[in-house]
Amino acid sequence: MTELNLPRILSKQGGGYVNDPLEWMEVNEADLRTWKTEEKTKTIAFISKYKTEIQDIEQEIRRSFHSSFWEMPIGQNSIYLTRSNGEEAKCWGVYCSSTPSDIGQLVIEDTELALNGSLARIRDIYSSPTARYATITVTHDGSEAMEIVLLDLNKIGGDCILKRIMTDNLSTIAWVSEDQFFYTTFHECDPIIHSVYVDDETQIINISLPSFDANFAIETSPDLRWIKLTAYSLEDGTLRVFISENQNELKFKEVEGFDLNESRPSGWSTTGHWLVVKSQNNGRKLLHINCENQEVSTQYDDEYLVGSQTNARGQSLLVLRKQQGDILFKHLNYDGRLFDLSTESGQSLQDWTIDKTSQNALVMTEKWHQSTRLLEYDFSKRTFSVLREAARKLSVRHEFHEVISDDGTVVPVTLLIPDDYSGSKAIPCMLQGYGGFGLGLRPMCLTWLTPWFQNGGMVAIAHVRGGDERGADWHDAGKANNKINSFIDFICVAKWLAEKKYTSRDRLCTWGASFGGTLALGAAVLAPDRFAACIAHNPITDIAKFGKLNSRNSWIDEFGDTLNNETALHNAAKWSPLHNIKMNLSYPDTLILVGENDQRVSPIHSAKMIKALKIANPEGVTFLHELENSGHYELGVFEQALIQHFAMYVTRR
Repeated sequence: MTELNLPRILSKQGGGYVNDPLEWMEVNEADLRTWKTEEKTKTIAFISKYKTEIQDIEQEIRRSFHSSFWEMPIGQNSIYLTRSNGEEAKCWGVYCSSTPSDIGQLVIEDTELALNGSLARIRDIYSSPTARYATITVTHDGSEAMEIVLLDLNKIGGDCILKRIMTDNLSTIAWVSEDQFFYTTFHECDPIIHSVYVDDETQIINISLPSFDANFAIETSPDLRWIKLTAYSLEDGTLRVFISENQNELKFKEVEGFDLNESRPSGWSTTGHWLVVKSQNNGRKLLHINCENQEVSTQYDDEYLVGSQTNARGQSLLVLRKQQGDILFKHLNYDGRLFDLSTESGQSLQDWTIDKTSQNALVMTEKWHQSTRLLEYDFSKRTFSVLREAARKLSVRHEFHEVISDDGTVVPVTLLIPDDYSGSKAIPCMLQGYGGFGLGLRPMCLTWLTPWFQNGGMVAIAHVRGGDERGADWHDAGKANNKINSFIDFICVAKWLAEKKYTSRDRLCTWGASFGGTLALGAAVLAPDRFAACIAHNPITDIAKFGKLNSRNSWIDEFGDTLNNETALHNAAKWSPLHNIKMNLSYPDTLILVGENDQRVSPIHSAKMIKALKIANPEGVTFLHELENSGHYELGVFEQALIQHFAMYVTRR
């Protein structure tokens, strides 16, 4: 099919339409740079005016964060590694302990990892089979470039850094022997495996595989005999799985017989690998792959299955999602017996792993009002015990409600309300949602919003269609030609909040990141009379041209093929934020934060949205805040403070 003409965007005064008057922002770098410089000057002026207030919020966020967070311990032969103890003011670093319940001894602080004064952030930890060595991944100043740092755990308190490797597009790391690890990168969509010896140079391993998307992962079995690769094919968007024996010459064989669009590692047995998969028809299964012959068998089948951890004995701890992202656990025995487990309500799964010594499961959960708790699940007793938990809790209560959308659909809503709220008056409210790609907003402790709660604000989470809160059908009801339902649900929740006197139009701010930012902006332009402010981080705004600005085949299933299919284009035009801006109409005060180096969502989306809002209403309040050296997922403490100050500034004036 030939490419369609670009869609209509802004209505001219006096009637008629024009075809994307903002296309110059895509092709003229010099003019775009000049415009962005002008916008940056305006944003800096606003920030400078309220510098003290923003800094006060920033300090409170830091205090709240450090008293509530620590990382999942990764166990290797009675050695446990974590990246934060969550107790001290300077808590970031790698810690090593002999039991998962202990904080352990500091191996290295984040300040020791800084390059040229940059802020170093420790991301992930991978230890060698006997935990003699460990690799950690580090980002600097929010850059999407990732550094691999090799540590000698026998030199705690000394110079433990053995090697530093900077990568542009690191995917995963896997140790294949006590003194060798692999890491994966891409070059022009071709997967590359790098082999690193502790005391030698890095080498590239040549493999013959098709071109893949960036979700390329490598994993080794505990006995180091097998290596598994998973990647999304650029040809059809499906997930492919390959197995090879761990030997000098890797020979990967594809595991065939199933169509996947999602896979999560579950565990290893003596003969093969367990993984939880989501198939093309949205079914979710726990599968076992026999590495010897690549035969696949189904162990468990349930559309609400989220993941599993399976120990070497073949015992599986399953987690299934309930409404609003809440979870429940089940125990699946190696002989097929299934046991329901007693599970606290209102919590979500943050991380989990199998303890290599006891073969029990270590599970980290989170609640709306309390951050991380580390639990141990004993497979033999089928019981959970608390190993440690964060002391700090948010001074909020959470309520569950159901809102009727325009077509009669019941939409779940979670409210986080300050403990001292009496209900006698409308208070500032931050409404957020996601509703895309079958991803729901799970219970999580919004510690970074502590200043917002302390200043009398509340948070509402709209679990709109397009997520997975109510199963695969809930996702289907909010994707492709049904995507408009996500926005209708969101707007109905905003209306309900005002009708129930929780808040009012002039005290309601909508906020979201990535597609959550798209949802926030789309609702703000479709129903500008419902919101006082709108804040978005790295949103997708030009849905008509996302295929040009971002070449991601996996998005076509979610949005439709808007470049080549007229029906998909017309359906997207109903909700695409950029294409619903009308001339001479007042819109909510808008702040968009954008990562300068975002490789997932082009920064052009944010620039075009701000420019279009200014064209439609030159007197409107709009700010574009560009995060230098930042990517798609990075949102620093200053930006978190800026978001809250802007919301307070608008909803309290």
